[in-house]
Amino acid sequence: MANLREGVRSARSLYSAPVFKDSVFGTVVPTEDVQFDGDLDDFLHSVASPFLHGVGSAAMSGRNARRGSSQP
Repeated sequence: MANLREGVRSARSLYSAPVFKDSVFGTVVPTEDVQFDGDLDDFLHSVASPFLHGVGSAAMSGRNARRGSSQP
């Protein structure tokens, strides 16, 4: 959760930079009132989910192995 919270905060910081002042007019999701750790955690729990695989989608193994990908 700490990494996800930091991601939200970093994105907000990035888009509040002067270079974006004429094109970014505020936060849509999560709304600007979602600031504190507990509020961000609640938001992130409601929207975050794993997509596809938690790891790579191809098995890998050594050259000439009988299982997995043996391509170098």
